[in-house]
Amino acid sequence: MQTDIGTGNNFANSIVLQPDGNIVVAGHASVNFSLDTSDIALLRYNADGTPDLGFGTNGAVVTDLGAFDNVFSVALQPTATVPKIIVSGNTGSASIPNAVLLRYTASGAPDSTFGSSGSGIVTTSAMGPSTIASGNAVLVVQADGSIVVAGYD
Repeated sequence: MQTDIGTGNNFANSIVLQPDGNIVVAGHASVNFSLDTSDIALLRYNADGTPDLGFGTNGAVVTDLGAFDNVFSVALQPTATVPKIIVSGNTGSASIPNAVLLRYTASGAPDSTFGSSGSGIVTTSAMGPSTIASGNAVLVVQADGSIVVAGYD
């Protein structure tokens, strides 16, 4: 299955299988290296490989944080009903990216109960001495809801 989600280069970097058999793919879209821009891309497919039309717009969610935005990992956070979707990566210019963690609802909307001001987004700057930070993998979602992310600073 191939899904066109924007102009420029598109990359799929991580995949997770939901309990219902749906497939979630995360990466980045509309990559433009000369302008130093890209967007976060999240796609969901039904178990038969067709786009899940109940997710985002025609099965795709594209999030523009206004910089070179990358997602390297996708995971599910179990809830009482359907799991929430968590992605990690980085955002910022090529020389000064921040680690980013986003959480989406089952329908692909930003989760208003997560992050600052109900944005569904948490960013973390490098702590030093480096100026670069990235969340490269969601390692585990703990029973208390805490999310453990590995990456670099």
